[in-house]
Formats: sequence, C-alpha cells, structure tokens
Amino acid sequence: MNRPLQALYAHWEWLVIFFAAILGIYWRLMDWSQWPRIIDPQIGVALPLLGNADGYYYLGLARDLIEGLYGQTPWLRVFPEQPLRPEPAPLLAVMTALISRWTASPLQGVAAVLPAILGVLIVVPTALISRTIGSKWLTTLSAILVVLIPYYAQRSGLGWYDTDALVVTLPLAISAIVIILLDHPKNPRILLTGGLFLIGLVLFYYQWWDQAPQIVFLLSSYLMIALLILGWRQGHLRIAALVGLLSVIAFLPISLNEVWPRVFGILSYLAKTPDAVFSPTGIAIGEQQPLPLWLGIKACAANPAMLALVLFGITSLGIKRPQVPLLLAPFIVIGLAGIFVAERFLIFMAPVIAIGLVGAIDFIYTRLNKIFALPLAILLAAAFSAALMLARDDQAMSQPVIPLEVIEPMSRLSHQIPQDAVIWNLCDYGYALTYWTRRPTICDGSSHSPARRTFTAFPLYADTTQQSARFIHFYLRHGIQGMDRVLQYFQNNWPRARDFMLTIYNMPPEEAKVWLINHLSSLSADEAAQWIEFLFPKQERPVYIILDRQTMRNTHWWYWFSTWDPQRKKGIHPYYILFPYLPEIPKQGRIEDPAGLFWIDWEQGVVQFRGRTEYLRYLNWIEDGKRDQIEFDHSGYWIMDILISDRYAILHDPLTHGKVGHLLYTQTIDSHLFEPAMITGVEFQAWKVRHPDDPN
Repeated sequence: MNRPLQALYAHWEWLVIFFAAILGIYWRLMDWSQWPRIIDPQIGVALPLLGNADGYYYLGLARDLIEGLYGQTPWLRVFPEQPLRPEPAPLLAVMTALISRWTASPLQGVAAVLPAILGVLIVVPTALISRTIGSKWLTTLSAILVVLIPYYAQRSGLGWYDTDALVVTLPLAISAIVIILLDHPKNPRILLTGGLFLIGLVLFYYQWWDQAPQIVFLLSSYLMIALLILGWRQGHLRIAALVGLLSVIAFLPISLNEVWPRVFGILSYLAKTPDAVFSPTGIAIGEQQPLPLWLGIKACAANPAMLALVLFGITSLGIKRPQVPLLLAPFIVIGLAGIFVAERFLIFMAPVIAIGLVGAIDFIYTRLNKIFALPLAILLAAAFSAALMLARDDQAMSQPVIPLEVIEPMSRLSHQIPQDAVIWNLCDYGYALTYWTRRPTICDGSSHSPARRTFTAFPLYADTTQQSARFIHFYLRHGIQGMDRVLQYFQNNWPRARDFMLTIYNMPPEEAKVWLINHLSSLSADEAAQWIEFLFPKQERPVYIILDRQTMRNTHWWYWFSTWDPQRKKGIHPYYILFPYLPEIPKQGRIEDPAGLFWIDWEQGVVQFRGRTEYLRYLNWIEDGKRDQIEFDHSGYWIMDILISDRYAILHDPLTHGKVGHLLYTQTIDSHLFEPAMITGVEFQAWKVRHPDDPN
C-alpha cells in the first residue's frame, strides 16, 4: 500500500466525518427545489426567501455594506429614533457581503444557503470530543448524529439566516480544545497552538453572536475557569487558562458592569416578568415559549427513550471521563431551558444528544462480549440515526416563516409609496418590511420592548379613526420620548395615559384645549396651549399602516398589550379566529372546508372548528366595504364577518368588532383618514394614514 493510501487509511474517520458534513448539508438543503422564491427585478432571477423573520436584520446590513450605505445613511429602523448601525458590522452580515461580492452571487441566495454550510461545522468539535471517549467509529457516529438533530437542523437549515448556525459550534470548539489541552499538558506545540485557537475562538465568538455578548462572556469564562481548575497542577495549563480568561475579559465589547444587568434582563425577559408599567413582551413571542414536552423531546432527541439513553450516556461518561460532562454542563443547562423555558435554546442540546448517545453505545460496547457487542452497537447506531431522520419536522422545514404571499406585496409596496414614507407596523415582520420596502419602520424583532409593543398596538385598539390617526402622527413626531412625557404626567400609569389619549384624540385641537383646562386643573391656559402644541403636531412625513395575517392572528396579543392593567398584572385576551381561503360559498346551507377542518352554517348561525361548536349572534356578509347583517334568535354571543370577494372570515367577540384594526382588516372602515394603498386580501394590507388636519 503506497503512503498516501496508508495515511488515508490511518485517518479514515476524518473522511467519514467529511461525508457526515456533506450529509448534513444535503439534509438541510433537501427542500431546495420546492422552496418559495421571489423574482429579483434587477437581475430577473427567482431567489429563495429567507426561512426566518429575524434574518432580514442581517440581510439588510449585508446589502448596506455592498451598496456603500453602511454608516453613510440613516438606519431604517425604529422610527423616529433611528439608532446608528452597529460598529463593527455583525460578522454574519460581513461574511455574506464578502461571499456575494467574491462569487458574484445574489446576496439573497448566499443568505439562504450559508446557514446550512456553517451549521454542519459542528461535526468537528463534536468529533474531537467524542474521540477522547472511545474508538474511531464512535467518533464518526457522533458526527453523523449531530448533523441530524431535528431542531438544530431546522435552525441551521435552508434560509434560516441567523447566528444560530455557529452559536453552539464555537463554544463547543472551545470545549474540545480545553479537553485536548488537558490530555496533553506537557506538549508545548499543542499548548501553544491550542492557546492561540482559544484566543481566536473567543474573539470570533464575540463578533459572531453580536446580540448576546453577555452570554458569550459567561460561556467562555466558564470554560476557561474549568480549564484553570482541572489543569491547576500543570503550570503551562494554568498559564494557558489565565491567558484565555484574560482574553475573554479583554475582548468583551461591553463594560464588565453591564454584564450582570444584561444577564438579569434576559432572565426577566425569559421569565416574562412584568415591569411596573407594561406587559412583558416575551409572552407574545413564539420561540420564547417552551414547546409541549413531547414536541420538545422530539425536536432534540426524537423520542423519550433516546433522551433517557442520552442521560445514561452522559452519566457513564462522568465516570469514564469526568471532564466531558463538566465541559458540556453549560450546553445541558441551556438545552434544558429550551425544553422547559424557551424553545430557541434547544439548539444547545445538539452536541449533548450526539455525545450522550455515543457514550451510551460505548458503555454497552466495552462491557459486552465482542461477538454480541459490535452487532448491537451497529444496530443502535442505525436505530438512532433513523429515529432522528424520522423526527424531522417536515412542515417546519418546508416553508418560510414569512410566506411569499406576504413578501411579494411588501416588495411591490416599495414602488407605490413615497420615498419619505414611514411604515407603521407591529413588531413581528419589522425587519422584512424594512428590507423589502426600503422605508423606516416603527418596531422590529430587537426593539420590541414592552413600551414599544404597546404603543405600536394603540392605533389598532383605538375606537375611532380620529384617535388612531392622531396618535400615529403624534408618535411619528415625538416617539418614545413623547410617550414618556405623557406617562410621566400620569405617574407612569398606562391605563390612565391610554384613556387620556383616547379622550383627547377624539376631539379637534381647539376643543381639546378647553377640555384640558376644565379637566386638568393643575394646568394654566399657557400650559394647556403648550400641551396642545405637543399633542397635536403637524404632519412630519407620509405614513402607511400595515396589516397582515400574522398581525391579525395575534389580535389577542395587541389587545392584551393595549388593555394591560399593572395592578392586576394582566390584560384582556379577546376571541379572534381567522378562517383564510374559504372554499366556494354556496347560496344556501353551509360553507365546508374540503379537508374537514371547519364548517360554517350561515343559515343557522353555527360554526364548528377544532372540535368545538360556537353559536353566532350576528353574521355579516361583506362586499365592497358594505355589511349585510344576519341576526340569529338563539343565545349566540359571537360575531362572524365573511368577506365574499376575498374569501376569508373572522370569528370574533364584540370586544374587537368596532376597533380600528378590525375595521381596516375587514375593509369596512368609513373614513377619509385611511385610504387603501395595497389590499391583497387576508395576507397583506397597506393603508395610507392621512393627518386629520390635512385640508386635502
């Protein structure tokens, strides 16, 4: 056998690990042919959509870098405050822009594929750690298993353009290097190389996970302290650990004094702890909720039996190699938080599952007769791989979070509204709206503070178009600081401030001034005039309010934020159910979903869906903005609006029936203050909001 073949044979496991990475890429990109695409008008090519909503944050920054706008123009976020872009630019955006420029590839295409390539890099540190446990074939098995973990594959899959692809890999790589250093405490070459890698990985990790430097600090510090304790008796290891710990502190992009307040802020956010004024915002964000226990286990370990084997494997490793579970402890703790607190942290379970399963197989393999052990180990390895493949959530991996039916009108809207227009939106799709319309938005995924979520919801909660339009133009002029002034006057009592603004904005400025003098005795006539000038600003810029299916599905949340009572620590959840894409509406009888999901008997006033039956008080046929109402004699409470032409229906209670948000969405608003700019039915609507004092 010649030398190259001998070398290849000696290190065959790395060849298998390479093919495991290829398998992981295929596993993540297997939906490529069916993935929704949108035509780029500049190049006339259909480009894949992003799979997540937050990815448009980084994609927008990458586009700014390519177009030379970074740091040169205002950032189109969080109007009217419009903070500065981050400096330095996030590493993910820089990497995407460079790859796009070097390869002459469309930016959006790079963003769709890049997570899959980065996501499989986890095979390297997983294999390095597993190699210290047992044989080469167990090392390769861990690499295969880790790329198949369902939830991690989703969060580093096609279109999931976010930092998730490396937030687990980088600290896992630090853990792997720590184990290697502990195994070779007297090898100067390994110590030097490993120490340099530690410093480089810490710096890279800070730049990569730009949204959570405090978590990077805690994770990296823990691993360096573990190296310091475990290698204390070895002088060279002590030096390497201290240098690594100093690098963690030196590269920290925030002040040390900010670390713990930020950590406690995250814990409060995850615990959904209400502040003194507003509802906690985390309760309204899907990925900050735990999945049902069964689904959480399925997403990371396929089934409870495999999770039990993982726990067994980690325990057995604690006896054989105590360093391994000790260095995996942060991943275990954060991963368990993904099961019980917030699902997004499930990605940290990926290496724990793979290494734990390998640990279980190693325990069996080393204790049974080799005649039986090898076939059993191979059988278990095949069973684990098959179980993870079968657990793959096809639905979650086959459609973007923001569907094409929403992205396409967003893209068209940019050509139909003025260049200086502002987009009024709720927070969920803020990044995408900013990216596709190239206009400033009010709120997005990293600015959704309790206060901002409450204020953006206010125009939908308003009872009249005057209230809604007045508040929108007030906020465009004064922003959060303006609302802080109002709240301060009412001792930070949101219900009182809300009711004040609903009252004052239901009258013209002259009448409002008289009302202020009569009802707020502490104000002089001059002070009342100053308040009127403050509360009733002139129009700053044209503004368009956006309603989409996601916003209206979350009516129970924007109503909750608007009605939050800090004394009771709760708001009101109204009943609001969408029935999109109705089948053909018969002239009599009932509307039946072809899949049997629901039926609506519009003659008897009965609706059945999700295994429950509801009786209607009113049913409204809506056509061209006009209502044709049917009232039923039975004791029904609910109201159903059916839009005939657009073929969607809304089952709701009287709480939301007269709110501006519902009137806009059902296209029954009767006011010159709101003009339709783009209506595509249930998925997307854009309305121009006129200033009440505009004479035109």
